[in-house]
Amino acid sequence: MLADTKCCAKGEGGGEHVNPYSVGTLTYTKASMLALMLLLLWGDFCFMIMEVVVPGVMPLTLRTLDAPNWLIGMFLVTIPNIFNATVCPAVSFRSDRHRSPHGRRIPFLRFATPFLALFLALIGGAPHLAAWATRIGLFTNERIVTLVMIGVFIVGFQFFNMIVASVYYYLFNDVVPQQYLGRFLGVFRFVGIIAQSTFYFFIFPHAESHSAIIFCGAAVLYLVAFSLMCKNVKEGEYPPPEDAPATVRAGVRIYIKECFSNRFYWLFYISYSLWAASLTIGVFVVFFAKSVGLSLAQYGAYSGTVSLIAAVLLIPCGYLADRIHPLRTMRIAVTALAFVGILPLVFLFFPVPKHLAFPVWCVVFGAAIPFLALYTASELPAFMRLLPKDRYGQFSSAASLVRSLAALTGGLLGGLMIDWARGWNSDPDVGYRYIPFWYVTLQGLSATGLWLLYREWQKLGGDKSYVPPDV
Repeated sequence: MLADTKCCAKGEGGGEHVNPYSVGTLTYTKASMLALMLLLLWGDFCFMIMEVVVPGVMPLTLRTLDAPNWLIGMFLVTIPNIFNATVCPAVSFRSDRHRSPHGRRIPFLRFATPFLALFLALIGGAPHLAAWATRIGLFTNERIVTLVMIGVFIVGFQFFNMIVASVYYYLFNDVVPQQYLGRFLGVFRFVGIIAQSTFYFFIFPHAESHSAIIFCGAAVLYLVAFSLMCKNVKEGEYPPPEDAPATVRAGVRIYIKECFSNRFYWLFYISYSLWAASLTIGVFVVFFAKSVGLSLAQYGAYSGTVSLIAAVLLIPCGYLADRIHPLRTMRIAVTALAFVGILPLVFLFFPVPKHLAFPVWCVVFGAAIPFLALYTASELPAFMRLLPKDRYGQFSSAASLVRSLAALTGGLLGGLMIDWARGWNSDPDVGYRYIPFWYVTLQGLSATGLWLLYREWQKLGGDKSYVPPDV
């Protein structure tokens, strides 16, 4: 175990003496504190590798099966967002109130981890399982069987992944001392970006030829890392849970009345959700890259480099957000992205020679990197500065709920838009070059919402005296 339970010591004047290596009823030595950090960061590295495999490799697998783009959008965008709007609130509510000898977070992680790893491996093995089932005469159409198997396994994977993702990040607040939480989350985000870069630099170029090995390897890596984490990270003791509303209906009524009855919060939800919906079409960008002549190695190198550059920019962007207020930097970032999003249309309207495709790609897409970093650095601080502190989780979940509804709709509509564009072009792959229109439209609407939100924020006091609207 990495920590021991303890009681707070009384300092002078009867106050509590706070040990800088303590949180709740847990206390650490310097060595055990370092071990905790390393274990959580290693778990995050493996978790991020697992998380990026499905959206990174699966579009290519589905394309080889001639799956329509609306189906790709449903598998990779709609299904996870349905679970985000249903499983996530339920698991979060239950986890907050769960009490066991192993804590309130670890039991959920321990339960979901083996099932998540199993379904991830099955996704990679679906083509081989379908070929075997067809070969022995169980089915006749191997392509349809493969698509059905992938769909079933993705549903299973996303369900258990949502249980893990809903609880995993709450664990940090329970086991990492408050004095080190900010620094830990900074390193945590950096490690996540390194994991994504590792995937795109070294694994993604083999996505088409070794997809089954990639899925199974990610499943084993995640299973081992999270099993060790669940075994060695110890949660403390928690006070008894607060009483819930008398009935589910009463709780739902309070939730809706408080979260959805004020114009200010609606502007926040809608702006945030339009931004999220704009990103749903990102699963098709790899096909955009291939349509202009980029190889998987080039696309992987670009994506990995972008992640590293963004990681470096997060520190000054975070400082800027703190200095001038995250709502302002969010507004600047999204507005700028709506404009620079026009640049990739050069591939649609101008003939770019194949030998120049990669450098042109780096320039027109790379122009967005600093603004993406600025938005990333501003998003969570904006949540904390704008939403009521005493009901922060409640309002955050409301924003996530609206975002999920927007994203699952956007995933289907984005796929249908690409299918429509491919249908009336002589070269179907040219249809992927219409993707920037989607980015520009939705991010422009998001920027408009943020400008209106900014005006409301100023009316409520702005920098000097803002107080969240009364609910």
